[in-house]
Amino acid sequence: MLTTSGEPSRDRTSRDTTKKEQGLRGLLRESVDELQVRCMRKALALARVCTPIPTAFCVGCVLTKAGTSEIVASGYSRELEGNTHAEECAIKKLLQGSVVPTGDLDLYTTMEPCSLRLSGNTPCTDLILGFNRTHLPRSRIANIYLGVVEPNDFVNCDGVNRLQGAGLNIFQVLGFQDECLSVARGQNPAFN
Repeated sequence: MLTTSGEPSRDRTSRDTTKKEQGLRGLLRESVDELQVRCMRKALALARVCTPIPTAFCVGCVLTKAGTSEIVASGYSRELEGNTHAEECAIKKLLQGSVVPTGDLDLYTTMEPCSLRLSGNTPCTDLILGFNRTHLPRSRIANIYLGVVEPNDFVNCDGVNRLQGAGLNIFQVLGFQDECLSVARGQNPAFN
């Protein structure tokens, strides 16, 4: 992982994240498309709304109609009651609407969707796959764009592998890794 100056990051967890990213290179497609950058910025703005806590990440998520910036739902960590994750909030809010949109959806998240929850709550990968099972063929989350893979701060996440194995397209929006990780860990200037 590189710092904004182009120098490699020196902290242990950044190195761990880089090793994991290198291991996922065959699965992660890279994206620098203007639409994806714009949507990731919206997800990052939501992540900044989270109140940092030492036991969880601050993550933002937006769901859009595929290939557009039209947001159909959004969420951020702990937005809804019950120790909720960003993707969980966005999916719950989408399902609470009067009509679930038809067609493919894109999910933008500042961090890899979780595959394990220490709280015992349903992991975000299971929620995404469950949404697709329930709403196919009318609607599905087809593409997932992430800012950074989840570091091993709390658990060993396997979200990219699980989602890719289920046939979803997974992309990493380049240029957001350091900022997404900093905000996720609560290193947000608004709270310092």
